[in-house]
Amino acid sequence: MRFALYAGMQLIVSCALAQDASTPISFVTRAARASEVVKQIASTAHVDLQVSPQLQDEVLVIAVKDQPLSAVMARIATVTSGQWKQEGSTYRLIADQAVRTQEERADLAKRIATVKKAISERVTGERKALEAMAKLQAKATADKSKTKGAKVDTKKAEVQAPPDGPDETGDMSMNYISSEEMAITHLLVGLDPSVLARMNPGDRLVFSSNPTQTQRTMGPDASEIINGFIMKHNEEVAKLPAGADSEMDSSGMDPQQLESMKRMMKMRTSKIGVVAKALLIVRKSQGFGMANEVEMRLYDSKGGVIFSADSGLNLGSSPNGMFTTDTSSGTDDAGPQKPKTPPTGKTPVEYSDDSKALNAAFKGVGSGNFKLNLSPELRRKMYAPDKFDPLSFDQTDNILAVAKAAGKPLVANISDEWGSGDFEIGPSSANSTVESVMADLESAKTEREVKDSDFEVVMPAEPVHSRAIRLNRSALANLLHAAELKGVPSLDDQVEFATQTSDESSGTVAIAYIVMFVPGGLMDAISGNSNRPMLRFYGHLPPEARATLAQGGKLAFANLTPGQRDELDRMTYGADAKLMVDDGQHPYDPNQPVWMQFLSTQMTSQDYREEPTEIAPNGVPPAGYVELHVTKESFASPQGIDSPVMGMLGMLGPDEMAMFTMMKDQKGSGSEQLDAILPTLGKLKIGDRSVMHFTFHVANQVVVHQLLRDQRFPDNALVVSANTLPSDFQKQIAARVEALKKSPFGAMGSMFSNEVIHP
Repeated sequence: MRFALYAGMQLIVSCALAQDASTPISFVTRAARASEVVKQIASTAHVDLQVSPQLQDEVLVIAVKDQPLSAVMARIATVTSGQWKQEGSTYRLIADQAVRTQEERADLAKRIATVKKAISERVTGERKALEAMAKLQAKATADKSKTKGAKVDTKKAEVQAPPDGPDETGDMSMNYISSEEMAITHLLVGLDPSVLARMNPGDRLVFSSNPTQTQRTMGPDASEIINGFIMKHNEEVAKLPAGADSEMDSSGMDPQQLESMKRMMKMRTSKIGVVAKALLIVRKSQGFGMANEVEMRLYDSKGGVIFSADSGLNLGSSPNGMFTTDTSSGTDDAGPQKPKTPPTGKTPVEYSDDSKALNAAFKGVGSGNFKLNLSPELRRKMYAPDKFDPLSFDQTDNILAVAKAAGKPLVANISDEWGSGDFEIGPSSANSTVESVMADLESAKTEREVKDSDFEVVMPAEPVHSRAIRLNRSALANLLHAAELKGVPSLDDQVEFATQTSDESSGTVAIAYIVMFVPGGLMDAISGNSNRPMLRFYGHLPPEARATLAQGGKLAFANLTPGQRDELDRMTYGADAKLMVDDGQHPYDPNQPVWMQFLSTQMTSQDYREEPTEIAPNGVPPAGYVELHVTKESFASPQGIDSPVMGMLGMLGPDEMAMFTMMKDQKGSGSEQLDAILPTLGKLKIGDRSVMHFTFHVANQVVVHQLLRDQRFPDNALVVSANTLPSDFQKQIAARVEALKKSPFGAMGSMFSNEVIHP
């Protein structure tokens, strides 16, 4: 009896819920997090709707009028790769694991196809270049037979290559058939493309002729390819004139850089002897563009590097490539759509007042006008990306305009990459037309339309990638709030942002906000000071470990937590890792300018000790340790400048002040153009900075250097002009200027005048 009564009540509840779900609703929202949008829809429809944590950060745009709630819910599930699960009186949006598994398989297949295409392009380029060279040699032979008695330099004809670009012999660059490029191409052909396809930004893979535990095996033809390269290289070297290795411009180089350059030139101009081991290293860096770099490196029997060559692997402008596969489920979508004919016309998009104001604020920025005019109300919204989504401006207007033109209700999920480029600071879609937005959707590069006869349904073209790069809006809001409240974010603020956001998400909509509102944000990212693995490593350190390091103590790797070891592995084996030999010949100077520290990591490797998979072949050794050296310096923050440039100049330490001063002091014909793109600093607020130099001792005489900066404004911070800086700050700047003059940057003076800056 109880069971029958319970079953009857459940049936009544289910029927009531079904009736509620069929209730028509009218609802419009600009881009906002799925958790907030669904909450508002629930309030409108008087139905209990909730979103699981896995889907709460998807960004939705919805515009419906008198549509059944069930129809709207179905499209929300489609664009988020989710499904609605009934739990009593609640409908909960959860991930559809079957759909997402299919998406992940399609994503991997896409990546594999992109890798295969990139390698195939190298193979095709090599073939066409060889054909072009054969035509060139045939032409030289024909010309020789026609010229009776004339002396022809056939040796020159054999090695001379036509210029890059189209010509009568072909349209491919001769770079494809340099001996090292051909060797790298053939080695790439022998690799499993699925292994390369699984690489993510920050990954580094090492393929070896004799692999250690942290290396992978090269292809089956690797020995033959490398031996063929050595033979060809030695033949080329034999044809070089005497003294070819000395033909280099060494101006502006310090002794260490000069030594590295000489070593590289010697590799190019010397015959290769017996090779004991060969490596092929593939990196996927986390910087702008996320390029894939490939290096071939050869070692002798003592572990010395006797040859190395760098190349690249073009995998398109996004980590997953530029082609898409339709894997969505839901309403009427059953597979890939055929491209439509792009509509013609120039129907303007109707932008909101906020979007128009934001676009107007960015007009002229970058051409000498550094003023960013934001109304107090718009500025308030920009500082609250958790409440006013970064995609709620131009991107929302664009997608609403498409739905209006189609005359359909809209349900859309927008990727953080849509409508923003890698290097763009502000809105990128000002003056867009409805037709251009439609064409963008039809190209399915970032967003795509889902086939639906009743709704305009739009979702990310690459849903797996879109989820990976989704920025944590709350973390960004906290960083902006800290910058606004304190004038500059502290190290703890930077750590919090790094630990709550993925590396992939930092290159999308976050850039515009950080450049505009976080002093020094972009300069910090470009210079590498905000090393995210290092920030996370530091964030994982308990107070007692931080105190031990600050007091000069050592922290053993054996005592690290799993989270700390993961970040240490990234710093040691990752794409941006650089091991340095600390043998006393080139001592590390913690006070050297940041750009000098960066240049020191670009040196050509000398021996196996600088290769992490060789010196630490079984993982980071527990016997290693980290220690800390802290230096103090001042920094200046220009006041009263509301400009994207503040993202680069918002925190001017001695390094930045030295560079800025040098550029402002340039004289000559080009100095006017330089002055036009540099703002006037005006009043400067002086702060204190602790520069934390971490040294990770990976092996005997082998270290990894990392740097973090913690800055703050004291309660009684001085506000001065550029020519009345505190004396200790002036001394710090003067020391950096002298170092700058001795560095390659010292030659910058010749760009704008006939005068070269001398030490």
